[in-house]
Amino acid sequence: RMSRPVLVVTHGGVGDELVAVARDLLGPIAQLESISVSAQDSLDSLSAKIEKWSARMPKGSRGLVLTDLKNSSATVSALALAKKYPLDCICGVNLPILLKTLTHSEGPLDAIVTAGRSGIDVVGKPK
Repeated sequence: RMSRPVLVVTHGGVGDELVAVARDLLGPIAQLESISVSAQDSLDSLSAKIEKWSARMPKGSRGLVLTDLKNSSATVSALALAKKYPLDCICGVNLPILLKTLTHSEGPLDAIVTAGRSGIDVVGKPK
C-alpha cells in the first residue's frame, strides 16, 4: 500500500472527512494527515502548518500534497514549499484521487489525476 507521506489540505473540514472515509474503507493508514484552511488562516500561517508536516516526513521520502482548489492559498503554499522540500502537489482532490493515491502512490501522478477525473460523470441521464 501507500509508502509516501500524503497531506490533504482543503477549505473547511472537507479534507478531514475525506481522510476519515479513506480510513473507513482501507483501514489504518500511516503517513496520512489533513489540514483544514479557515478564513482566519493567512498565507504565512497556512504555509507554516504545511511546512511543519513537510519537516516531519521520513528522510528520503517524497511527499504528496492534495489540495482542493488550483489557485488557492493551500496550492500556492505547497508549491512554494516544494522548492525547499521533496513535495508533489495535485489540486482538485476528491475521494477517487485520494483512494488511488493511497493504493498506488508510487505510480505516476497522471494516473492519480486520471482516477479522479474518471470518477466524475453525469449519471442517471434521462433517455
